[in-house]
Formats: sequence, C-alpha cells, structure tokens
Amino acid sequence: MQGEVVVLMRTMCMVLALVGVLPACSSSGGSGSGGSGGSGGSGGDNSGPKTFMAGAASRSVLPTVDEARDYLDDAPGWPPRDEIDPDDPGVFIAAWDQGEVDVGNGRDDSAWVHDDLRTTALALSLGEQRAMIIMADTYSYFGGDIAVMLERVRPLLPDDW
Repeated sequence: MQGEVVVLMRTMCMVLALVGVLPACSSSGGSGSGGSGGSGGSGGDNSGPKTFMAGAASRSVLPTVDEARDYLDDAPGWPPRDEIDPDDPGVFIAAWDQGEVDVGNGRDDSAWVHDDLRTTALALSLGEQRAMIIMADTYSYFGGDIAVMLERVRPLLPDDW
C-alpha cells in the first residue's frame, strides 16, 4: 500500500505541474504577444498550427557500487504496510565508487540505502514557447548547488533552448 501511495503522490504532482505549465505554453488568449488566438483568428501570428512536443526522463541519483546500483535489489523500499519494519535502515554500503558522499545531516558520509532516490524531468514545447519541470527525491538545494546544476545541464540542452 505504501508503495502505491508514493506512486500516486508522484503522479498527482506531475498532473498538478502539467495543469500549471500547459497554460503557460498555450498560444491562445488575447494579451500575449505572438499568440495566434486560435486557428483563423484575427491578429497575431496565423502561420498555421504549432506542434506540441513533450519529453520525459527519470533516473536514479544514487551513487554506484561496482559501477551499478544492484544493491537496490536488497533495499526495503516501500513495502506494503503490514511488511514495513520501522527498525530496518536498509542496505549497508561500505564504499561507493564515487568515494565519500556527504549527506548533509551532520555526518560526513553515507552508509545506508533504504530506497531509490530519483530525479525526473518533463520538457514541453509549443512553437517557440518552452518549459521544463525537474523534480528530485531530495531536499535543501542552496543557491550554489543550483548554480552548479545549471552549469551542468545547460550544455546538454539544444542551442535553441
């Protein structure tokens, strides 16, 4: 049941995000510049229908052990409520491929994995209008962290984004 709740919550977040972003990609309406106002309307750019495109991706952000994340097979994750063991910290990881991983909780390294942590991205475009939503199963991003993420992401995007 708990795993179903997590999936439901993620789905609801994506639906709410879409409800908030799709109007921003809309070309209908009166006051926006460059909007077509629909097909055959007067004013604006009536060069024809625009193509709506969407793309999504998701991946684990956890470090690797022996170049893989096979240790997640033994992690408890979110089992049904009657199978949850509140005393189970997860799988012990003696060493990551990437070295010590600072978890920001007052300890200088991480050693236990309870469940996967993922990042998910949704990119939308309608004509020249573009929007991206990136969600992560993590918290507490500081300005410096965000600047580094943007530095790493920007070169991976097409030039016209």
